[in-house]
Amino acid sequence: MNLEQKDGDAHRFQSPAAEDEAFIAVLEHVAPFDAFSHNNAPSIFIVYAHDNCQHAEPAHASRVHCLIDWLRVIRSNSLSDKSPLPLYATRDTGDDAVRNIISNQTCLLPRTRNPFSHDSIVQSVDKVIVCGSELLEKYYNDSFTSPYLKEIETAYDAADTRQHKIRIVVDKCAERPGFHNVLTELAFLRLRDPSKHGIIPISLDESNFTYLPFPDSAELRLMAKPGQSGLRNLFFKLLLHIYPQEQELVHTFRDSYAKACKRFEQNGIVPKDVQQIIKEELQKADTVWYGHISGLGGVGKTQVAQQIAHWAGKNESDWSLLWLPVTSRESFEQACVEVARLLGTKDPNASDAKQVVRDYLQQPSSGRWLLIVDNADDEDMVFGDSTGSEGICEFLPRSTSGRILLTTRRQQIATRFARTAVVKIEAMPQSEALVLLEKSLIDQHYLENQTVVIKLLEDLEYLPLTISHAAAYINTNSISIQEYIGLFHNTERDLKELLGTLFDDDTPYRRPRISVATSWMVSFNEIRKNVNASALLLFIAHIEPKAIPRSVLPAMETEQRMTEAIGLLRGYSFLSEHERGGLYDMHRLVHKVSRLWVKEQSDAVHQRNLALRQLRTTFRTCDWKDREMWRRSLPHVLKAIEHRDGDDNRSTRAEEVCHWSEPECQLGFTAGLCMMTDGRCQEAAALLERVVAGRKRYLPEPHPALLWSQHELARAYEADMRHGEAIDLLEHVVSIRKRELDEFDSALLWSQHELGRAYKACNRCSKAVPLLEQVVKGRKATTNETSRERLLAQHELGMAYMDSGRVKTSIELFKQTLATYEQSTDEKDSGRLWTQLELARAYAADGRCKDAIPLLQTVVSIRRETLPESHAHRLQSEHTLALALLQDKRVDEAVALLEQAVQVYQRTLASSHPIRCNIERNLRLAYARRN
Repeated sequence: MNLEQKDGDAHRFQSPAAEDEAFIAVLEHVAPFDAFSHNNAPSIFIVYAHDNCQHAEPAHASRVHCLIDWLRVIRSNSLSDKSPLPLYATRDTGDDAVRNIISNQTCLLPRTRNPFSHDSIVQSVDKVIVCGSELLEKYYNDSFTSPYLKEIETAYDAADTRQHKIRIVVDKCAERPGFHNVLTELAFLRLRDPSKHGIIPISLDESNFTYLPFPDSAELRLMAKPGQSGLRNLFFKLLLHIYPQEQELVHTFRDSYAKACKRFEQNGIVPKDVQQIIKEELQKADTVWYGHISGLGGVGKTQVAQQIAHWAGKNESDWSLLWLPVTSRESFEQACVEVARLLGTKDPNASDAKQVVRDYLQQPSSGRWLLIVDNADDEDMVFGDSTGSEGICEFLPRSTSGRILLTTRRQQIATRFARTAVVKIEAMPQSEALVLLEKSLIDQHYLENQTVVIKLLEDLEYLPLTISHAAAYINTNSISIQEYIGLFHNTERDLKELLGTLFDDDTPYRRPRISVATSWMVSFNEIRKNVNASALLLFIAHIEPKAIPRSVLPAMETEQRMTEAIGLLRGYSFLSEHERGGLYDMHRLVHKVSRLWVKEQSDAVHQRNLALRQLRTTFRTCDWKDREMWRRSLPHVLKAIEHRDGDDNRSTRAEEVCHWSEPECQLGFTAGLCMMTDGRCQEAAALLERVVAGRKRYLPEPHPALLWSQHELARAYEADMRHGEAIDLLEHVVSIRKRELDEFDSALLWSQHELGRAYKACNRCSKAVPLLEQVVKGRKATTNETSRERLLAQHELGMAYMDSGRVKTSIELFKQTLATYEQSTDEKDSGRLWTQLELARAYAADGRCKDAIPLLQTVVSIRRETLPESHAHRLQSEHTLALALLQDKRVDEAVALLEQAVQVYQRTLASSHPIRCNIERNLRLAYARRN
C-alpha cells in the first residue's frame, strides 16, 4: 500500500515492502561479486523446526525461510533438510521421504569421521546455523529425544556399518510419536568435532539456548530482534561471521541498505497499517480533504472504509457519517434521496437531492462530517463524459469541515480525485484472513486442520471477496475445505462454476448478489474498451501469470502506447512490477478468471492463435548466447501450448497430443531445443515426443518439419542415454533422407552425424567410423574449414577413432580441430570446450595425464562459471577431470570432485540411471584406491 501527500512535497507511506525491496536489491548487487559462491567459500546448513499445527509453540519457520531465501539470493553454498518449506505442505514421514532427508542431513557429520566411505557420499559442511525456537526446545525436551540421540550415537560408533545402522535407527523411530527430522540433525551435530564444528546458534524469539548441547562451545550466539528489520540486521551479522574475509564487502552493502532505510524515513516511507494512515490523515486535516482507497476488486476496500466509519463513529462523536454507493448513477442518486429525506426534504427528486446534500454539507452549520463514496469504478460516472453528462464529483461538497473518502479499483480515478491522500490496499495479512474465514464459516470444526486452511487462503490469494465467497459456498453446500480446494483445482469448468456462484456480501447498502468472476469481468469489459490494454490482457491470459518479460508482449505502434496500456492494467491492480526489472506479474487468481473470460468471447479461438503467433515472433532461437532471453520466455511458451481452447475436461497426454496443430508444434519444437541446450534432456524428450505425434497427424512422412522433429527427438533420447530408441529413430530418418536428398545434403549429413554418435555410444564403432568418415567427407566438400558443421563432424569422428582403439589418430584429429576453434572462436565456445575435453580424454587414454589435466581444468573452470551446478555438461567435465586425477594418482582431489558430483546426481537422477550408477561406481573405486 502507499499513500501520497498531494499538497506540497510528495510523501509516500508504504508497507515494509519498500524496505524489503531495498534489502533484496542490495543482496542482488552482492551476488555477482561471487564472494559467497566461489569454490573456497564455506558451505552452510540451516537447522530449524518446521511449523507444526499440532503444537501451540511457535517455530518461526517463516523467519528461517527468509534467511534461506536471502542466502540463495547471494548464491551461497547453503542447504537445509528436504522437508517442504510452504506451510501447507504435508510433512511426509514415509520411508522414501525420510531416506531422502537423511541423505541431505549427513553433511552435518564430522569431515574426518565419514560414515559413508563405501556407499553413499557425504561431505561435511563448514558452518551450521541452528535456529532456536520454543518448538525446537519442546522437541528437544520431549521424552522421545534423549534415547533417540543415544541410539544414533551408538549406530555411528559402529564404524564398519555406520550407514546401515543409522538408517535402521531412523527408519524405526520415524513411525514413533515424537519423531521430527530436526532431531536427527541435532544428533549429528553432537557428533561433530568440538574444535571444528562451526555451529552458530541463533534465537528467533529471544529465547536462550540452554537446552541445546553445544551453545557454550559454539563459535557465536546471535539473537534476532522482532520484525523484519531485526532479521535483516541478524543476516548481515551472520555474513560477517561466516565470511570474515569479505568483511569490507558486507560492510559496504550493509551501509548502503542502512542509507536507503534512512532516506525512506526522511521521505515518510514507514511501515504503517492502512487504517492507521487514514485515521492520522483524517484527524490532522484542517483543509478540504479528499482521500482515496484503491486496489484490486475484492481486496477489501469497502471493508476498510467500513472500519474507518466505525472508528470515526466511536472516536469522533461530533462527526456526521454519510455513505454513498456509486455502483451506478441510480445507486448514487437513490442514496442522495435518502440523505435528503433525513435532512427534512419532502419527496425530493434525484436531481434536487444531489444538490440538497451538497449544499447542506458545504454550510458551516453542518459541522464536521465524513463522506464515504464507495465503488467509484467508472471514470465517466465520476468525472463526466464527452457528451457533457455531469459526473458525481460535481455534487460532492467542498468544506474545510469535511472529509471525503472514495474507494475504487482504478488507480487513474485515484490520482484524478484524491488531492490529499491515496492509499493502495494489497492482500490481507494471514492473521486477518484467518479471522475473516473463522467469522464466515458456520461449521468451525473445518478450521481444525490448519495446513488445509492455510492452503485454502493461499489459493484464494488472501482476498476478502474470495474468502467470503468460499465460506458462503462451503456453508451453502455443506462441504469441507478440502473438498472446496479439490473443486478449485479440478477443471476449468468446475472453477468457472465455482467462481461464478452468486452470494450476498456485507456492504452497508443493498446491491445485487455478486460472484468473484463477475466482479473482475466487469473490469475486463471496461479494459476491452482500450484496444492496446485489451490486447495485452487477452495475450497474458494464455501465458504464465508470473515473471512476464516485456519483450514477449504484443508490440504497440509506439513505446508510449505500450506504457499506457501497461499502466491501465496496473491501475486496475491486475499487473504489478516483478521484483526483477523488466518483468511483470499478474495476480494469479485474476489470471484464472481472465482465462475463463477469454474463452467466453466470440473470438476466443482467434485470440489463442494471435497469442501463439506473437510467441513465435519472439521465441525463435535456442542459441546459448541468447539463453537469458529464452529462459525468461520458456515458461510462457509451455503454458500457451499446454491446452487448446474448448478442452474444459482433463485429458490424457495422448488425447492432448492429437490436438496439437502446427503453431503449437513449432513452439514445442523450439522449446524442446532450448531444454536440451539447458541440459534438461528428459523434459526435452517428453516435449518433442508430443511434437512428433502432433506432426504425424497432419504431415506426410517425408515432410522436412516431421523429419527434423524426429531427428531432434532422437538427439534428446541420446542425451538421456536412451541409445536404442535414438538409433531406431535415426535409422528411419536417414533412410528417408537418403531416398529424398542428395548425398551431401546438409540435412542428410546431420542425421548421419547423429546416427554415428548413437552407434558410438552403443560401442558399435564398426558402424560409427565409416558413417562419420562419410559425414566429414561431405562437410569438406560443401563447407569451409571453420564451419561449425565441419568442426563438429571432425570432433565426432575423433571420438569414434578413440573408442575403436585408434587413439593416436584421434589425438591428431582433435588437435587439428582445436587449432581451428582457437583461431575462430572465444574460449567459452561450446564446441571448443567439447573438443578440449575429448582431446584430454584421448591424452589420458594414451597415458599422457600430465597433458590431459590442464585441458580439463580449463574446461571445468569455464563451465563452472557459465553453467548451473546440476547441468549435465558441467557434471560430465568434472567427472572426466576426476578420472584423469585418479589415473594420475591424485586420489584426494579426485574423491572431492566425485563426491560433489554424486551429491548432485543423487538429487537429480534416479538411483538406477546409468550416468549416476557409473559415477557412483567410479567413486567407490576411488575410495578403494585411497584406502
